[in-house]
Amino acid sequence: MKKYLFTPLLFCFAIVSFAQNNQKQTAEKAKLAADRTEFFTQRIGLTAEQSPYFWEIYNTYKADDSKLLLQERDLRKKCLENKLSDEEYNQSLEKLLQVDKDRYELRVKFYKKIDGFLTPKQKILLYDTVKQYRNHLLKKINTKKND
Repeated sequence: MKKYLFTPLLFCFAIVSFAQNNQKQTAEKAKLAADRTEFFTQRIGLTAEQSPYFWEIYNTYKADDSKLLLQERDLRKKCLENKLSDEEYNQSLEKLLQVDKDRYELRVKFYKKIDGFLTPKQKILLYDTVKQYRNHLLKKINTKKND
């Protein structure tokens, strides 16, 4: 009888634990998004008029870029984990180079889209801010690990 009670209780505990982890991840993502918004807005000097346009375009750009990064990661993983023929390695390299080219073209399109409402100085600040934000995140991660 105890066996029959224990299994459903364990199952319920697992569901509750999963839900809490999911809520925690959602909260973390929202916190990161708010941090990113503040970081970029301050450094680039986005105005209230520019901000909605910028974030709509930027978020679309980042989603598309993330898809390309996943493709790249999967290709690299496939190449490093499997024993492929020379021809398959050459094909994989061509695909990797194409993903690089696609990411570059995506970035060029993004900068052309923001050309209408950001000043040239803001675009240069954005270019630099992207790199600064990556370092900012790495520092936060390292600080969390050390605590």
